[in-house]
Amino acid sequence: MYAHLTPHSHLTHTIRPTPTLRF
Repeated sequence: MYAHLTPHSHLTHTIRPTPTLRF
């Protein structure tokens, strides 16, 4: 679901469920 926010947020979602940490 966060993968739709940023092109690389899916990588962040794997580490942390919060895309706001790394945009």
